[in-house]
Amino acid sequence: MSNYPKSGTYVSDDGIYQITISSSNAANGTIAGTYTSTFGQYEAPHEVTMAGGFSWVKNNGTAGTAPFTIRFHGSDRPDGWDRSVYEDWTGFYMSDDTIIAYGSQASVIAATGSEKAQVSTQTLGGFAFYLKT
Repeated sequence: MSNYPKSGTYVSDDGIYQITISSSNAANGTIAGTYTSTFGQYEAPHEVTMAGGFSWVKNNGTAGTAPFTIRFHGSDRPDGWDRSVYEDWTGFYMSDDTIIAYGSQASVIAATGSEKAQVSTQTLGGFAFYLKT
């Protein structure tokens, strides 16, 4: 049974999203690594730095065991600053090392010529992220 998110690569059940946890800090509940997404279909899958955290409850009177809450995010603002996309996920880390999470996205595409800037938000849906072995 996990007492912190295991390092490794987790892939969503639809194969579109991927989170790689390179470190977990049980002392302050943080995770770090990379996040890969299509970032709203603007381009091919792109890997960016990921940050996040987790928080335990006392399961059967024992602190520090799964399931616990988890959150992570990734953002993309390429050179030239023509757009900014932010994806945020929140959910649960389960005792079988699966992440069940729900995501949302906010994006801004810069104004060009006579076109106004485009802003949008969307729900990415709920997915299971499975640890690749």
